Formats: sequence, C-alpha cells, structure tokens
Amino acid sequence: MDSNQVDLTNCDKEPIHIPGRIQSHGFLIAVNQFTFTIDYISKNSSDFIGLDASALLGKPISELADYITLSDGNVELKQLLMLDGLKDSYEGLNPYQVKLGRESFYLIVSKSGGNYILEFEPATLEYDLQSTIGKSVSAILSGRKLVTMRSTI
Repeated sequence: MDSNQVDLTNCDKEPIHIPGRIQSHGFLIAVNQFTFTIDYISKNSSDFIGLDASALLGKPISELADYITLSDGNVELKQLLMLDGLKDSYEGLNPYQVKLGRESFYLIVSKSGGNYILEFEPATLEYDLQSTIGKSVSAILSGRKLVTMRSTI
C-alpha cells in the first residue's frame, strides 16, 4: 500500500497526531482568555504573517491587527473572541473569513482551558460546502419530531 494513502489502518502515520505540530497549510495561535495575550503561536506562523513567532509570544493580540484583516472591518479580533460570552460556542461563527495579506483564510475559533484557540487555514470552497451541509443537517436533526422537521423544510 502507498504510504500516502490514508485508511483506518494507517491513521497513526498522519502527522496530525504529533504533539507540538500543526499541519503546514495553516497555523495556530492560543490567546489567554483573561489577558488577551499570545500564549502560544505555531512556529510556521511566520510563513503566513511575516513575523517571527517568538517575537509575538506574550504580546497582546492587537499586535496582529496589521497582519490579519477581519471580514467585518468594524470588528477587532479581541471583540470577536469575546463573543463566546454571548453563546456557548463559536459554532455559528466558524469559519470566519479573514485576509492575511492578499490571501483569504478561515479563522476557526474554539476554547481550551484558559485559552482561545485560533486556527488559520486557507479558504477553500470544499470547507464552505462541508460547513453549509453540516449546519443544515444539524438544524434538521435538532427537531426530533416529524412536525418540527416538516416545518423547517
């Protein structure tokens, strides 16, 4: 079998399981939820934003404003992260489209421990389709009664 072919027998060989690593097509930033400072940033972030990752550690997320443009120019990254206080999750927000230079990326936000986790991945039509289908199926399945399902269709 080709070592690049993925099936259930070789999932353990995928690099996604290696601690301290992120897939090379994107990068990750962990932001302290109380101080809004950068607690962790993947080393390869410099490939996308042009700044050395170590220079951003401990800095406020406002330092990223010159490198990350949110799709809604009236919202700051900190405000976006604070939306979790209004809802239990970022499900309705994810993926959030941003620009890094001229390139479009998706920002996927989640929370882990005392950190906001910001994952940046290149924007693709495939992700849009998966997200749309997933949200539609979730909405349909949230109405467990046939009457509720019929009214949503």
